[in-house]
Amino acid sequence: YGHYPAADAEYTFDAPINAGVRAWSSFIPGDSAKTNIPAAVFEIHLRNESDKILSGHFAMNFAGPNHQEARGAFFTKTKITESATGMFVCSEGGVNYFLGVYDENHDNVKTGTGFAINEKPEYGYGRGHFAKPCHWRQLLTGGSPQDEIFIERNGTRLYKDPSAAVSVPFRLESGGEKIITFVLTWYAPVFESATHAPRDKTSNNCEIEWTPEAAYGAQHHLKQMYASRYDSSLDVMRRMGNDRENLQRRIFAWQEALLTYKNLPHWLRDSLLNIFCLLTEEGYWFQPKYPLGDWSFPHGAFVYFESSRDCPHTCCNGNDWIGTMALTYFFPDLFRQMMRAYKAAQRKDGEVTFALGKIGDLPNLVFNEYTWQMSLNGSTYIMMVCRLWMVTNDDGVLQEFYESIKKSHDFTSRLAKKGWLCIADAGGSEWFEHSKFYGYCTHIAGLHLSELLIVERMALKMGDVDYAANCRREFEEAKIILHEKLWCGTHYLTWYDEDTNRKNDDVMAYQLDGLFTNMHLGIGDDIFDSAHAKTAIETIWNSNVKLANGYGALNYARADGEYIHDDADNYGKYSIFAQNTIIFAMTCMYGGFKERGYELAENTWRNLIIKQGLGWDMTHIVHALDGHKMFGSDYNQMGVIWFLPAAMEGTDITGPMREGHLVQSILEAAKK
Repeated sequence: YGHYPAADAEYTFDAPINAGVRAWSSFIPGDSAKTNIPAAVFEIHLRNESDKILSGHFAMNFAGPNHQEARGAFFTKTKITESATGMFVCSEGGVNYFLGVYDENHDNVKTGTGFAINEKPEYGYGRGHFAKPCHWRQLLTGGSPQDEIFIERNGTRLYKDPSAAVSVPFRLESGGEKIITFVLTWYAPVFESATHAPRDKTSNNCEIEWTPEAAYGAQHHLKQMYASRYDSSLDVMRRMGNDRENLQRRIFAWQEALLTYKNLPHWLRDSLLNIFCLLTEEGYWFQPKYPLGDWSFPHGAFVYFESSRDCPHTCCNGNDWIGTMALTYFFPDLFRQMMRAYKAAQRKDGEVTFALGKIGDLPNLVFNEYTWQMSLNGSTYIMMVCRLWMVTNDDGVLQEFYESIKKSHDFTSRLAKKGWLCIADAGGSEWFEHSKFYGYCTHIAGLHLSELLIVERMALKMGDVDYAANCRREFEEAKIILHEKLWCGTHYLTWYDEDTNRKNDDVMAYQLDGLFTNMHLGIGDDIFDSAHAKTAIETIWNSNVKLANGYGALNYARADGEYIHDDADNYGKYSIFAQNTIIFAMTCMYGGFKERGYELAENTWRNLIIKQGLGWDMTHIVHALDGHKMFGSDYNQMGVIWFLPAAMEGTDITGPMREGHLVQSILEAAKK
């Protein structure tokens, strides 16, 4: 049973004994320091189900880092007897970990090399001369295998094998139970990041800029933020020895506040809790050291991966827009640092990055990508800053970012000669990057019109009256053109190229995203004619949603309820973007179709979690015929569900922060 950051598991064996395990790490909403502890605790519950007294040994085994991760090929191994007893393994490069057990008699705890067989050559003790047999049988006698391959240097033994095992004896009466608390702590302070090559100028349609000075070299390194607070994994072990019970109580307190919040359905409460796993799987927090600029001091740099395995960008703009509402609610200090990174990477002409780190690389803040999705990069940046301003209720946010916002807004205004409703003349696509867009585009138009209203509100707050008036004028003019150029009677065209008189009249499910962006930010002005918006929702429901067979909404469909042609779009005629379906579901909720929105959101999520079993492997594209995963693992976009509490209550994003409502209840419970 997963209830992040805890996992409860029950094991059964052939022997007359069973074991339950509660594994957890520290994750405290609202407390970034206590969520940045490199440790995992494993509570082992051993139970004797027989009518006899049983005795034996229980061992925990850890393979350790490979030599690249460890920044060295040799390791020292030291038995430690403090609040926890176990093995401290440290590499030549200063990377180390501690595996041990709390509250056990020091003399009873045995330590040694890893029990498990390992033939992986990258560990340096794999095949051939360093072959390692399985040692689990030595538990029968309570023995603990020792490393046989080592060298001595100045009287110190150095091992190539980075593994360790810790074993504890037990004796259980019939029906008896014993709880053993293991801990694993780690310390890898230097993060080996991007590598620069002279050819790195363009990649995946992006312009790439390498920001460090040439004298810095081609290899980029970052320092983990936790290393500013701990000097080794032993420090972490001591911290957890004192605080683990309090931390666990706080975890279960905020979980109870979420899971018992009666204004939301059970399925959503469960998933809102477990989707937090993406924040720590995809999030990285680094110290404010060179080559990071002064913008990162003193709070460091926080970055968010798009997808660790399938699309590794550092802070991919559109993905951050859709996947970071939980980060904004619960760790606004880190989200602000992320926005500061975007601001620092902004070009002089106002262009905002598509990503802060090149795709396919390790997390970094020195390989900025530009041009790709340029029609919407500035819009998403401005909307994210607006969210931070609203959630923190801090006008200092606006004062800090306002000039950057104006530069971005002005840059976007120049992208197309025909104005705000068009794709950039230079290309560069938009969020749906593999679809083709020309001329006037409804999806871009709605988001740009929303941007105009957001910037108008910001300008008025800053007393910049003329700039606000210009935003209002351009909004009113563009809104008229949107109706004239793109409304086709049943829905809005995907695009219309006036110069060639070509048009795409396929129904794009997400054509009304601008309605959602307005409503979730508390802007009441209509972008789309309200009657047209309702008609478009009906058309999308009767085509894109119905053809998706309960798995979401097709990206594109025909208005007559038929699938698009096989070659009509690069994503394919059966493609469903699960995260964007949730946006459309909330568009329905805000647009007067609440029940439909609830139904669509639940069906989409039920397929992912229940039918496909992807609760810990969040995909983002599924197939309309049977709901199976088409592409994507660990996608941070799936954090989109943290917009749902506000949409379901019909409020902007500040609604869940009111006294007694979800976000406020979680934060209050986590403090106690």
